[in-house]
Amino acid sequence: WRSAGGSSAVSSGINAEYGVVDERGASVYSVTQLAQQEFPNMDPNLRSAVSIGRRVLEPLSEYVKIEPQHLGVGQYQHDIAQKKLSSRLEETVSEAVSFTGVDINTCGLHMLQKISGLTKARAQAILDARKTKKFFHNRSQIKDIKGIGPKSYEQCIGFLRIYPRQITNKNNDNIDDEDVPGPAMKGKRKKTGSTSKSKLQKLDICYLDQTSVHPESYHIARSLLQKQGLKQEEIGTEKFVRAIQKLTPGDITSECGESTKQLILTSLSQLTENDYRDQFARPVFKSSVVCAESLTIGTELEGRVSNVTHFGAFVDVGLERDGLIHVSKMGGQRICLGNRVRVRVDKRDHKGIGLCLLQIM
Repeated sequence: WRSAGGSSAVSSGINAEYGVVDERGASVYSVTQLAQQEFPNMDPNLRSAVSIGRRVLEPLSEYVKIEPQHLGVGQYQHDIAQKKLSSRLEETVSEAVSFTGVDINTCGLHMLQKISGLTKARAQAILDARKTKKFFHNRSQIKDIKGIGPKSYEQCIGFLRIYPRQITNKNNDNIDDEDVPGPAMKGKRKKTGSTSKSKLQKLDICYLDQTSVHPESYHIARSLLQKQGLKQEEIGTEKFVRAIQKLTPGDITSECGESTKQLILTSLSQLTENDYRDQFARPVFKSSVVCAESLTIGTELEGRVSNVTHFGAFVDVGLERDGLIHVSKMGGQRICLGNRVRVRVDKRDHKGIGLCLLQIM
């Protein structure tokens, strides 16, 4: 596709751009039971295409559907105990999902079951309860779900988010769960009129539920806000965040550990629309080089390191084959798997593409 489709678009005069997306695991996902449930009447090849496209929009939500070992986690992954590898990879995925957090009113089973403290059965129980309730108003409702014991609740609840505006939007507009996007889908929320404070109180909404502050620390957070003259209703607004960012752990007088104080401040200093992906490089779309034959010596490209060996690093630059940066072309810099780099084409022949490292981005 990258070669034929891209060349066809350019030669036809179409002003098209393309982005490089790692396709590993897409074909495996396309024949899974989950894929068949999502797209029952679709050809597996088209399911793979949809999966690849979704990775640009919501990568974490898409990658959790694929067994980690199918994503290509190193050339020696098959040389170690598979049970141990699988267990360690699952732990890593769980940590990543938990750190990011999920919107309890919109997330699906495949995402929810990766949260620390939840199993597939417990996650399904939460979804069944959500279907009955239409949506959750506050975190404390999770305690009432059968199968969610005190220990499970303690482990998972800090990673489950409830966004007040989404609840009021649903309540006002009577729209389905699937129509309300999570915080990562910026600019796509359905706009509604303002909701009175009395209506929010009637819904029993807790504004701290949209943060990563654990319910066990709510009293500490509320004490801090009261001392600083801040309102819980303003959590996530720019005005509120600016005020919190001026504070230090020393401003929290409640008796608790230094790490807890820092976590509370970090959680409260995030905008409602906060997206962890903003910390990383955004997908790059381009329209220049679409096939290896169009490369010339000296061409500068951007790509991502797909593999690192003792003799060099392979870089995915959006062509049908990866280019190689030999150790002698690294300029003494250390390249790691996943690094985004700027390179220059030094060599191109039937054996492959030789690259020279210009910058680690």
